[in-house]
Amino acid sequence: MTDRPGAQPLRVLIVEDEPPARRRLRSLLQRHDDVTIVGEAAHGGEAVELIQRDQPDVVLLDVELPVANGFEVIDAVGPANMPDVIFVTAYDHYAIRAFDVHALDYLLKPVESERLGTALGRARARLAPRRPDATRLGRAMDDLRQLPVVRRIPVRHGDRIAELQPLFHGEYVARLKDGTKLTSGRSYRDQMRSALRLKPDD
Repeated sequence: MTDRPGAQPLRVLIVEDEPPARRRLRSLLQRHDDVTIVGEAAHGGEAVELIQRDQPDVVLLDVELPVANGFEVIDAVGPANMPDVIFVTAYDHYAIRAFDVHALDYLLKPVESERLGTALGRARARLAPRRPDATRLGRAMDDLRQLPVVRRIPVRHGDRIAELQPLFHGEYVARLKDGTKLTSGRSYRDQMRSALRLKPDD
């Protein structure tokens, strides 16, 4: 099953103390090509260690655990440092508490494939906006790195332009003596360079 062709896999940590339930979660997750199981924990103490070390995108977190229960795991890691949490529980009443701690979702045991798929879909939806934002930021930073050192070009000829400032991709901002700012678009960059006798890399 391919959920997001070409996308980065969703990194999931399984936290479940019952071996049969853990095996079932593993089996269900393995049906999703875009999911990578980064580890498995059998108790709350181990869960805290793996969350801090591996920093998964999503934790499938059993509520009733030895050493520390699911809510104590969140307290130990710190809510601000937790990845998205999908609680796994055999008890309906934990659902209310789950959303009180801002869990992404919860699954009732025995976990059904379709219900798990829905929960994973929510996790993907939450991660998806972050990646394009990071991509756009990276592109913007690339543009900034390619800019020459910001400088002003004094223009002595004519009474119209006081100074010229280079922008991205051959664009310029011209400040007039009266304070008005005019932007020269890409369509006119060659004419601007020619008129001001600028070199191609200016």
